[in-house]
Amino acid sequence: FTASTPNRDLYRGSPDTYIYMYICTRHCSPLCAPSYDDMLPTPTCMVPAALLLLPVCSVVALQLPLPASGRVVAIGDVHGRRDLLEALLAAIRDDARGRDARIVFLGDIIDRGPESRQSLDLVIRTLETRPGSRLIQGNHEEFLLTFLDAASPEERQVAARRWLPNGGTETLRSYGFADTDPFDDIAQSLAAEFPAHITALRHAGWMVETDRYVMVHGGIDPDLPLAAQDPVTTRWIRDRFLRFQGPLPKIVVHGHTMTESSLPELHNNRIALDTGAVHSGHLTCAVFDGDAPPRFLATDDHGPAIEVGEIRPLDYRSHANR
Repeated sequence: FTASTPNRDLYRGSPDTYIYMYICTRHCSPLCAPSYDDMLPTPTCMVPAALLLLPVCSVVALQLPLPASGRVVAIGDVHGRRDLLEALLAAIRDDARGRDARIVFLGDIIDRGPESRQSLDLVIRTLETRPGSRLIQGNHEEFLLTFLDAASPEERQVAARRWLPNGGTETLRSYGFADTDPFDDIAQSLAAEFPAHITALRHAGWMVETDRYVMVHGGIDPDLPLAAQDPVTTRWIRDRFLRFQGPLPKIVVHGHTMTESSLPELHNNRIALDTGAVHSGHLTCAVFDGDAPPRFLATDDHGPAIEVGEIRPLDYRSHANR
């Protein structure tokens, strides 16, 4: 369902894309859904009483536009490479030269790499110290939340079979769990011992807008306007979005699908920032500063120490769009 804010002047963005709340059906109590009133300056919706009778999960996604002005930095998929993220955040700070910069994490902070827990610590610290920054939920965060929200041991087994071979094993190890620990015990301990991490993932958004750009984890449905996009689709879509060559409502900044070159890519309708950090050592960000063309910073871990520098993206745009 769609909820509207009573005071649209509080947000700047396209008039039809403000607050969207997504509730996916699960066999768990609606009472587990957290309240988001403290995140928003005004109450956002009133849920009909009949809707509260439906079984829902506690994953509620918010779409919030960023203010139109100011520097925004989008960071691609981290995948448990805390070392690269720490170096990149330091470089972003130095590059800003004292100016404020909002950070948008495009999701997939966890899985595959060795330090998912530590990476999330860095993300949470950044969200706390850089006002206006955002975390977008990736499909790997969805893996973890689906595992936590399972309504039965059998359902959790199914979730684990999907998640663990896709990097979840490394994530659980970063939290100190052994490969043989029972799944229900793991879920209970994660919720009890790392509530800040679970809260951050549940509060993560799914779309962030500026005047010219829309930032999501995976992409958008090219056949739908932004106001009609589905959060799950924006996390998982690949080919239908990647192969689309026509114009989109805004230029889409995304991760999710690794570029073959391990370099960022500029296309007519999108900017790809997943440069395969966990395998390549290249964690990439795009710096958007007013009307200037985007700039790109990336890490390189092939030397004795991690280095960060400005890099040139692969430019697939037609001449007319350059």
